[in-house]
Amino acid sequence: GRDHWSQCYSAVLAGGGTKRGAIIGKSDKIAGTVADRPISPKDILATVYHLLGIDIETLLHDRNNRPVPILQDASAISEAIA
Repeated sequence: GRDHWSQCYSAVLAGGGTKRGAIIGKSDKIAGTVADRPISPKDILATVYHLLGIDIETLLHDRNNRPVPILQDASAISEAIA
């Protein structure tokens, strides 16, 4: 159900400049919590943006010309990039 093991999950990235066979991070022995190298969904998006050549520091402007960052508080996962 919902919220079951919500602190620890896995993801697969393939192709497009990702490193083959990389295993990044570690969970506790029951896979309930992150034990080493936590990665956020924003970090995954930052990695995808990096691989697409999109600068994560890019600012877009809304209708009132206010700057809006495309991503905040994230960094590409260097261990996943070939």
